[in-house]
Amino acid sequence: MRRTLAFMSCLFVLALLAAPASGATYYVSTEGNDSNAGTSPKLAFKTITHAAKTAKAGDLVRIKAGDYGHENVVIKNSGTAEAPIRFEAYDGAARLEGPIKEIKGRAGLKAAGTGVSIE
Repeated sequence: MRRTLAFMSCLFVLALLAAPASGATYYVSTEGNDSNAGTSPKLAFKTITHAAKTAKAGDLVRIKAGDYGHENVVIKNSGTAEAPIRFEAYDGAARLEGPIKEIKGRAGLKAAGTGVSIE
């Protein structure tokens, strides 16, 4: 009996160590408020910008369908290969709008005062 209990205890500890660490889930809604905790649809942040500044490695940002206008989203913290910061829309499509212009001499496009910047 003692060996069985010890074996089961070891299996439990190994299962905890093997389980992937999951980060927080944050919610964004056009009806939210950036002073909210962002931890549920009812306590959603108002801006993608605020969520992007809050999210850390392993976190998920769920963005409710809506028009988020001309936000300039800068992702403040870094994810990792094992724990990326993920952004996903829910309950329909989320939109950021703004003019995009090409920067000469640089690869890719850069938004003129709006969009998403990942550094």
